[in-house]
Amino acid sequence: MPDTKITRRETMRAEMVPDVYADQNCDQHEPRWMGSTEGDIDSGGDVGIDGVILLDAKIFPPGTKITVSEPECPDCGTVPTLQSTHPAEQIWQCECDHDWRAWANTEFS
Repeated sequence: MPDTKITRRETMRAEMVPDVYADQNCDQHEPRWMGSTEGDIDSGGDVGIDGVILLDAKIFPPGTKITVSEPECPDCGTVPTLQSTHPAEQIWQCECDHDWRAWANTEFS
């Protein structure tokens, strides 16, 4: 892979925070991910994540943290957003219309 310097921004995090009062008797530990996204990372706004994270909380010790760091555009400094989810044509777009497809072809070929 080319040695391209790209800045990344933390946009999401999750921590395995077991529910220590699970079960009818409130005496079981139930693994769960608690997380937040960009904008509420520093506000203490962690929420339970019911969506899919393909890292099963049951196999990680309490306190394990996941961070998602997305690339910032080398031209305008914004994180691209997904404009199309069609498998053959994922379209990522930032404020300056940087060609993310061409960047990926160069970066990961």
